[in-house]
Amino acid sequence: MKKQLLLAAAMILAAGGLSACGNGNSSESGASSSEKTVKKTESKETQTLKKVLAAENKIKSAQTKMRYDIDQKTDNYDNSIRWENATDYTENPVTVKVDSKVRYAKSSNDVHSILRYDGKNLYRTAMVNLQEGATTRQAIDKTVQDYRFQVQHTNLSKEFLQIMSDNNVKPKVENKNGEYLLMFNIGKSDATDSLKEDTTKLVSQVVGSATHVYNTDMKYVEIENYSFGIHADQKTYEPKKFQVNLKVVVSTTSGKKFTITHFFEGTIRNINKVQKQAMPKQFEELK
Repeated sequence: MKKQLLLAAAMILAAGGLSACGNGNSSESGASSSEKTVKKTESKETQTLKKVLAAENKIKSAQTKMRYDIDQKTDNYDNSIRWENATDYTENPVTVKVDSKVRYAKSSNDVHSILRYDGKNLYRTAMVNLQEGATTRQAIDKTVQDYRFQVQHTNLSKEFLQIMSDNNVKPKVENKNGEYLLMFNIGKSDATDSLKEDTTKLVSQVVGSATHVYNTDMKYVEIENYSFGIHADQKTYEPKKFQVNLKVVVSTTSGKKFTITHFFEGTIRNINKVQKQAMPKQFEELK
């Protein structure tokens, strides 16, 4: 009888130990399950944006054609400027050649120049009746601002796309004729201070008068219209063409308002096939 009681007690203790052990495993399993994170699936639009931006960042040389217009208006001031550029560039080493045509007013003639840049100096060759005239060389930080912009911003599609990505602006994506069209539309309520600051920092470099107007607190800057569209190849995701429409109203503390309209469009081709551009050997040095 005594042996039977001892055996029963041993069985009860063993069962209790197994139960405790089982509970312990269950607890550990629950803890590990709660620590698991569920990865959100990225939308097709976000994936396409990232792939096009990655393709942009792989461009080390290209040919671009760009046009950009700026129209600045106040109550008693209206100034329009247009640039048309055909550019060949390489990034390593930095060499740029720009066939530049600038029209500083709607009724004026184009100022035609060949601009070359080696990462340090700007070489400007005046074009007279389609013939090359005299060439000057000047340190890039001392040159006219609009010339500096033309040789240092050779692929604006990449810069605007980076702004959209940095500010988490989501595109609409369409498939058209073997291309992706990424379309970004920003309304007044969507334009954060960060987006306004990044955008105006870029476009203000085009000309000195725009730099002066945009040099203010973002609370005085209102984006009335902002759209950016970029076409990319469906296989390589490389950019092919782009367009930007931007209308900004800047208020001053005195109540005066500046309305600035920007229009950019361009094409990109011969990606990573452009050779190093030669710099002029004869020139006049400017201080």
